Amino acid sequence: MNSSHVLELRRIAGFLASLVLATTSEAALYTTSGNSPYTAQSWTDAIWQPGSATPTSGNTYEILGGDLVQNAPDDSAIFPGDALTLDSGARLRLTGTSPLTLSFPGVDGNAGLILNGGRLQVGDNNTYTIDGQIAVAANSLVNLGWGSGSLVITAQISGGQNLSLFSWNPANSMDIQSANNPYSGNWLV
Repeated sequence: MNSSHVLELRRIAGFLASLVLATTSEAALYTTSGNSPYTAQSWTDAIWQPGSATPTSGNTYEILGGDLVQNAPDDSAIFPGDALTLDSGARLRLTGTSPLTLSFPGVDGNAGLILNGGRLQVGDNNTYTIDGQIAVAANSLVNLGWGSGSLVITAQISGGQNLSLFSWNPANSMDIQSANNPYSGNWLV
């Protein structure tokens, strides 16, 4: 199986996952370009297919394996699309220079951030908060990084797959403050 077949299978899997988690709206699915290794400096800088589009409500977005997208380095940010899926091998790096809250509210109670085997990567020397809805659709990784970063999760976590927590620095921390989490997977530390 060549790389174009693998890429097409990933796109089909992501599309099927978005159908399962999609809202009742006519949301379009946009995926990252797959120009691996590609680092988008913000969601608005990412190259989304089938066309270059800044994330907007009514659409879902998927970061394909091998791609790295960073949040916009604002003091706080709400992901503007309905959902963001991190596929296996994809990374979402949290960046910013002051304590930062990223919100993935989702639409109609659906998850706004879907961890489908991807990696949530905390930037160094900062405190980050994830708010909204997180669904763990496949075994995924939370990487707390090298520096003195910390992660606070106020988002409701759902799903039944495993989340691995990794840190190069034993001083890094993660604090889960959300309530009523229907998450049934295991935390692997």
